[in-house]
Amino acid sequence: MRLKIENRFKFQIRIVKIFLILILIGCQNSKNKTHSEKNNHSEKSSHSKKNNPSEKYFYLAKDEYAIKNSEGNVLLHLSEEDSIFIKPEKVCSLHLYPNWEKKEFPKEVFEFPNLKFLWVAMRDFKALPNEIVQLKQLEHLDLQHSGIKRLSDNFGELKNLKELTLLFSNIETLPQSICELSNLKTLHLGATKIKKLPSCLNELKNLEEFILFNPDESEVSGELRLQIKSLQKQLKNCSFGLN
Repeated sequence: MRLKIENRFKFQIRIVKIFLILILIGCQNSKNKTHSEKNNHSEKSSHSKKNNPSEKYFYLAKDEYAIKNSEGNVLLHLSEEDSIFIKPEKVCSLHLYPNWEKKEFPKEVFEFPNLKFLWVAMRDFKALPNEIVQLKQLEHLDLQHSGIKRLSDNFGELKNLKELTLLFSNIETLPQSICELSNLKTLHLGATKIKKLPSCLNELKNLEEFILFNPDESEVSGELRLQIKSLQKQLKNCSFGLN
């Protein structure tokens, strides 16, 4: 009788051990599954981010700017070899090839309403059209090495603009409205043909970097030098890069 009780007790202990082992295995599997799902989610997020078209840097070629598919997507280049059809509203960054033969600023640019970065290296266009203010989200406008001589009179309506680069362009004058760019942080006028600055530039309180140099120091007028000295006193938080 006693032997039967001991055997039954041992059997019950063995069942409990097996039950505990099964519980531990189940927990481990659940933990591994959760970890795997997290990894998969992370990888998918990373993959999605890497392949997010809106984060790409696109090029608009002169001979293909009008090509669209049946869905209204426009053909843009990622490189010389790669191109993609994409919805215009998903494009945030655009570069116009220097080989555009147009004498005017290409109106095709205004088909991309959410542009934040625009680089125009065209040598033949002379002026920025008033329609540029349609690009309400624009933060960086790079016109270096372009043929531009003047900005639009309503340029100050680009309220989100943070950086304006006119390095080695043919710009001759800046409109008064540039002083309305309250978010402007960088103004690069190096090696341009500017002889005089708008008197209201001291209103750009958020300006952090002002660059104006000329390879030929004799091209920098005395009036311009005096204006810059005055700005240095008024814009205390701005760094000046000069001759």
